[in-house]
Amino acid sequence: MFDGEIKRVDGYELEVIDRIGAGDAFAAGAIYGFLNGLPDLSLRYGIALAALKHTIFGDQSYLNKKDVERLLAAGVADIQR
Repeated sequence: MFDGEIKRVDGYELEVIDRIGAGDAFAAGAIYGFLNGLPDLSLRYGIALAALKHTIFGDQSYLNKKDVERLLAAGVADIQR
């Protein structure tokens, strides 16, 4: 997948509303990237989805691919809600 390389992805500055479910959100984003043959994007999808989840109260997130891709495209370090 990464041929033994260690990958690093920057995170996002945000105000944490609720961290419950962020690990699951990271896993979902990362798995999405791997299943779609995008190993380099898998970590970015995971980090972005987890960051967005931190801004939502409760353990459920109702985020979608457009939300994640909007954050990835913006390249901002600060999430505003």
